[in-house]
Amino acid sequence: MFGRRFGTTAVVAGLVALSATVLTATPAAADTCVGSQVASMNTTNPANGNIIAITRAYRGNGQICVVSVKQNGYYGKLTYMELWMYKSGVSPKVDKGNFYYMAGPVRMTDNGCIHFELDLWNGPVPGGGVNIRQDYYYPGVNC
Repeated sequence: MFGRRFGTTAVVAGLVALSATVLTATPAAADTCVGSQVASMNTTNPANGNIIAITRAYRGNGQICVVSVKQNGYYGKLTYMELWMYKSGVSPKVDKGNFYYMAGPVRMTDNGCIHFELDLWNGPVPGGGVNIRQDYYYPGVNC
């Protein structure tokens, strides 16, 4: 009886650990930025018009926070991304690298005119990725 109960506990503990791993493997944008959504930008593949990423800006806690989540065939595919935020008189902020799901969050204080930009490649860099799209959000936030 003791061995059977111990085995069940071990299985349950293993399932809990596995579910925690699965939940963190595919992050949600809402979990990374707080506040109200104030802007959104769809990035499309110029070859076929499909949406390949959605970039959203949120306002909360005295900050503007931007995150870009891949869509369709790019969600879960390792590609190089650069998510930039710009504000006059302040050094730009960036999150760049090879990502499976999203770039960001990138944050700045909620004052002044803020613009954001997403660059998305079709594969990991280095190694042959090509920049398939660069989008710049204008007019910006707080402009």
